[in-house]
Amino acid sequence: MPRDNSVLSETISFLRFPLIVLVVFAHVDFGFDPARLADFPAAQFACQGLVQWGISKLPVRLFFFMAGFLFFKNADWCFALYKRKIRSRIFTIVIPFLVWSLLAIAYVELNRRVLSPVPPYEGNLFLLRLTDIFCTAHNEYLWFPIIYPFWFIRDLFVVCLLSPIWHFCMKNETVGKIFVFAAGVVWFTYSGLQPPGLNPAAIFFFCAGGYFSIHGRDFTADFAKIGTPVTIAFPILLLADALTQGSAANWWIHQTFILVGVVALVFWASLGVAAGKFRASALLSGSVFMVYAGHTVGFFADPFNWAINSIYLPECNFGIIAMFFLKVALEVLIWVGIYYCLRRWVPKSLKLLTGAR
Repeated sequence: MPRDNSVLSETISFLRFPLIVLVVFAHVDFGFDPARLADFPAAQFACQGLVQWGISKLPVRLFFFMAGFLFFKNADWCFALYKRKIRSRIFTIVIPFLVWSLLAIAYVELNRRVLSPVPPYEGNLFLLRLTDIFCTAHNEYLWFPIIYPFWFIRDLFVVCLLSPIWHFCMKNETVGKIFVFAAGVVWFTYSGLQPPGLNPAAIFFFCAGGYFSIHGRDFTADFAKIGTPVTIAFPILLLADALTQGSAANWWIHQTFILVGVVALVFWASLGVAAGKFRASALLSGSVFMVYAGHTVGFFADPFNWAINSIYLPECNFGIIAMFFLKVALEVLIWVGIYYCLRRWVPKSLKLLTGAR
């Protein structure tokens, strides 16, 4: 199918909102200890196996890829351009990151001092809170900031800062292929704790997107060449990934699924765009950062989950699955509504909250 620049740009614009909805799916609160899902195998397989541990792992990688493509797009590299791009990212990434993090810290402090008093902290609380903004805890793989999905924009800004290194390594087409391949091997094989800001996934997918941009390639056209095999492989790998959770082989299956899934999502979206079936909505695309930032922050998530769980706490497979999708729909609807109201009546606030997207 012929491709043009409008299909490429529209595909990127269209993908933003459905990808952020998948991110919300990754963070659904079930209202009880997730370990209890083992008592509801159908719900566990559908909600965790297929969605939270499967499809919901794709958006962040694809966001890194698209960010790398856009960062290096349509420009001859120079120091002046680098400064302009970093200055732009300070307004669109760093300032909202800090504003939302400070709001989260204020909520934590209010909760600690007023709502659920605990003994005072012995030490420099101010320095501790500054550390919390960058990274405060970790699981087996990642260090998280106080708003834990913000690890993505923390790591994104770091790879943007290091972009002269990536450009130098990729400006030659052949050397660039070798570099991106090597970065991919590191990401594919390394399963340890990721250094904050130097996440192998961030580096690989950002640089992969940057490679297409630096060398003037349309990734929607290139991905379309393998669209049929990835469409066939996607459900097979998704099922294999869900069925092998906890086994030694799962890491390799999961990483393969991520690669295939990223290509598949782009391919399907570009097909819809080219056919005129998919179009980006200005409201939904503009609300992406608001949905992303707000859906897990404590002052929203705590009362939201309390209210929903107090109304109905499912105790069967169907109820859990239905509530899983309902919670995501409600969270997204609320934050799109908040974004709409702010854009209409207090538009200047969006400069701080969303980078004026």
